[in-house]
Amino acid sequence: MVQGDCEAYYPNYTNVRQCNEGQVCGFLKLDFSQATYDIADWTLRSSVFIKEWRTCMSEKGCERYFDQDMVRKFLADKRVSKILCDKCEGDLCNKPGRLAAPGFIPNLLVLIIAALLYFIF
Repeated sequence: MVQGDCEAYYPNYTNVRQCNEGQVCGFLKLDFSQATYDIADWTLRSSVFIKEWRTCMSEKGCERYFDQDMVRKFLADKRVSKILCDKCEGDLCNKPGRLAAPGFIPNLLVLIIAALLYFIF
């Protein structure tokens, strides 16, 4: 991030100097000029990701720096969302079965095992 980027990307930012130094939470030297802000295909999954990411950042004391609209625009780009997730250093974005319904695979395995035991015995 170069000097002056913060005014463009963070119009309501409260600490421009800290932002320009690239020291704010997950936004470490991100090149926002490469990000796209197409939010037309916004999905429930990305909304869930926003909630989890904001919770993670809040726990690190960083959530106050970001407004909802800005977070949505940045996370619409999959590359940016992955970087933010990695920088968050949490497991929120890498949960097993994230693409499936929560708990679907473990529940399916239990049903299969139960059915096998039923037919065996």
